[in-house]
Amino acid sequence: MACLRRIATARLGGLHSFLLVNCVESYLQCEGRDAEELAALQARDSAKEVRVMRLSWADQLRKEGQEQGVEKGLELGVRQTLLRQLGARFGPLSEDVKQRVESIHSVERLNQIADQVLVARSLEEMGLQ
Repeated sequence: MACLRRIATARLGGLHSFLLVNCVESYLQCEGRDAEELAALQARDSAKEVRVMRLSWADQLRKEGQEQGVEKGLELGVRQTLLRQLGARFGPLSEDVKQRVESIHSVERLNQIADQVLVARSLEEMGLQ
């Protein structure tokens, strides 16, 4: 479809390109030769921009939600493992220590603390009590 090719090659910001493609796809239906041309354009390796632009709003939101879900799941798993390691190393954890660990939302920071469990002699040394 000529208009999608023009949008793909135009010097527009990503959001402007996305909005234009979304508008074209929402209000124009491809048939016959246009549909074939669009499929051929999307199949080319060099048409990455077209494939990215073709994501609908719902697809874009779903993709972002999945990425956030994966990150939250990773954070939860690392936090649970850390709490289990702390309990195994230092005994039953106070509510204060549990709350401190629960308040950390950085997977990187949780992993750093998990590494410290291997060498720390106390929760105080780790800054958790």
